[in-house]
Amino acid sequence: MVGRQLFKQQLLIKKAEENYYQHAVKYINRTLASQDKFWQNLGGKPDFKNLHVLEVGCGLGSLSIDIAQSSPGKIIGLDINPSDIDFANRYVNENYSHLSDILKFHCGDLSDFSENCFDCIISKDAFEHIIDLPEMLAQIKRVQKPNGRLYAGFGPLWHSPSGFHGSVEGWNFGNSIPWSHLLVSENTILEVFRELSQVEVRSIYDLGMNKLSIDDYIKLFRDSGLSIQSFSVNSSNRSSTRLLNPLRKLPYFGKLFCLNIYAVLTKPEAQLS
Repeated sequence: MVGRQLFKQQLLIKKAEENYYQHAVKYINRTLASQDKFWQNLGGKPDFKNLHVLEVGCGLGSLSIDIAQSSPGKIIGLDINPSDIDFANRYVNENYSHLSDILKFHCGDLSDFSENCFDCIISKDAFEHIIDLPEMLAQIKRVQKPNGRLYAGFGPLWHSPSGFHGSVEGWNFGNSIPWSHLLVSENTILEVFRELSQVEVRSIYDLGMNKLSIDDYIKLFRDSGLSIQSFSVNSSNRSSTRLLNPLRKLPYFGKLFCLNIYAVLTKPEAQLS
C-alpha cells in the first residue's frame, strides 16, 4: 500500500487563480483548438445543420461554441455550475456575438426541458463525474427525439492511471503517480484532500467521481433503453494508449487499462418516453 505521506506528496492539487475570468479565458482558448480530436474519436463530426442540439456538462462552453459554428438550428449548453454558465454567456457575447441567436447557455438540469425536443445530445468529459448516471441516461432518453443521437466521450475512468481528477470548490486535483488513488484507502484520500484544501468532503462522490468501471458503463448503456451504435475504449492517437488495449482484456485487472470511452447511442423510434 502507498503510505499516506507518499500519497500526499504525489497529489497534484492547486487552487484556481483568483481572477476567475482570466483563468477561464486561458482555458477556453486552449480547448477551442482541441475539439477536432473529440470528434475524431467519435468517428467524425456530425452534420448539425438545422438540428436542435444540447450539450450536457458544457463547462465554460468551448464545445458548444464549436458546434454553433456548424449551423445548427439551436444549441444549448447545460451545466450545474453557475459561474461557468455566467462566463460562457459573457464570453460568447464578447467574442461570438454573431452566434448569440442560436447559442444559449443554461444553468440547471435535464428536468428543465420537455420530452422529445433534441435531435442530438453531446457530452464531453462528464460521464465519469455524474454520480447518478442511470438517472441521467433516463433523462437524456426522455428529452431526445425518436432516432435522436447521444454522442458521449469521457475519461480518464476511475480505475485508470489518472482516474483521480477533478475540481471541487476551486481546487483542481489529480495524480502524479499512476493508480496511486487505488493503492490507499478512501479515508486516506479524503483526509489528505481535507488537510490540503480545507474543503469538507465526506466521500469520493463529494469529489465528483462516480468510481464506475468499464463493465459498469457497458451495463448502464445496455440497460438505458438506448441503442448502442458505436462503442470504443482507449480512443487516442497516442501510441502509449494503444499499447494498453491488449491489457484491458485481462480478467479482473483489465479495467486498470481502460482510459476513456467514446460512444454513440440512439433513441429507438418506437420509444416516445
